[in-house]
Amino acid sequence: MLFYPWNFGFCEREFVRVLLVANYPPDRQQSMWRLARLFSNALPQFGVRCEIIQPSPVFGGRLPSNRGLGKWLGYLDKYLLFPKSLARAAGRWMSGPPQDALIHILDHSNAVYTRVLQPWPHLVTCLDCLAIRSAQNEFPENPTRWTGKQLQQAILGGLNRACHIAAASLATARDVGRLCTLPPQRLSTIHLALNYGYAPMGESEAARHIKALLSRASFSATKLVEPFLLHVSGNQWYKNRPGLLRMYLLLVQQQPTVPRLILVGEPLPNVLRRFIAEHGLSDHVTVLTDCGDEELRALYTRAELVLFPSLAEGFGWPILEAQACGGRVLTSDVEPMPEVAGASAFFVNPRDDRAAAEVLGQAIQEPAASRRARIAEGLQNVQRFSLDNMMTQYVQLYRNLIKQ
Repeated sequence: MLFYPWNFGFCEREFVRVLLVANYPPDRQQSMWRLARLFSNALPQFGVRCEIIQPSPVFGGRLPSNRGLGKWLGYLDKYLLFPKSLARAAGRWMSGPPQDALIHILDHSNAVYTRVLQPWPHLVTCLDCLAIRSAQNEFPENPTRWTGKQLQQAILGGLNRACHIAAASLATARDVGRLCTLPPQRLSTIHLALNYGYAPMGESEAARHIKALLSRASFSATKLVEPFLLHVSGNQWYKNRPGLLRMYLLLVQQQPTVPRLILVGEPLPNVLRRFIAEHGLSDHVTVLTDCGDEELRALYTRAELVLFPSLAEGFGWPILEAQACGGRVLTSDVEPMPEVAGASAFFVNPRDDRAAAEVLGQAIQEPAASRRARIAEGLQNVQRFSLDNMMTQYVQLYRNLIKQ
């Protein structure tokens, strides 16, 4: 069990104490660690004292936790050892004045821990219901094994036991309302804020960061002289990297001078590397796997267009990240993408490659005046997702839960 106390200049009066339950470190979920860091850094500014607790790698940690033996060893750490540690830690945390403290599970995939938190007020942030929906056969392209279905059933049970759930989007809230037996009054929607200081970067600074990134990846900086398209994601099925490449291939076949496509995130699986080679895209696609925050900010700033044609999402951070950097976005017409992107994005059906390629071609050729208006509208849209809005709503929810 790992504790991370943070002291970032509390307000004069601390009216809430929150124990933040974060994810298992060997799972290396960057976005979830950023979310935990976002809460722990921001809450003290709103008069909230907080600490982070997460499972310790006792059995696991030496092997990859996403497959094989390492996965099962991680399960021992997360589901056998940690619940007992969490119960003891929560008991100590709640031993002070009972009216000012609660526990906040930051990721719905850890909702199984609500079983040991029943004596105390607690909250679960639900980012999406995609794994639960997959386990219920709602996504044929992502079949779930028996063991996975049992885990998702346990997570769903944990959500049903929660004192309250805060969904990251209206789309996620609808899924929670449909899948869970939770009464409506125990469900809220609180949009996420950006988990890094994304903003437009100066041209020379962006060029310097990108040059360093390409040099580290053994690419020539001259490959970015021309405009480029950008996609930021992992290889999860719903990120739709195969569909993105099919869409891009159709456009390349029509317009050989189409801008280069840069894929940032995890290394491509073999099947996608073969697709690129077999369809002559090797000179058109660049894959970057080791990208820092400022380098990503530079890419967002310089990109001709940011592509995010996901099949499903719980929220869609890259949309806001791109808009915050002054980038234009092409994304799916599937909720919650329109909910997050607002009216400034280009929208496509992620399952219709040909129609999506046509919209992509139109977006690349958008007139300058329309581009400027779209970028301004995107920058305005990001303001809806400010950290102040997010934390104000969470702190109010904390206070309401403590009063119950």
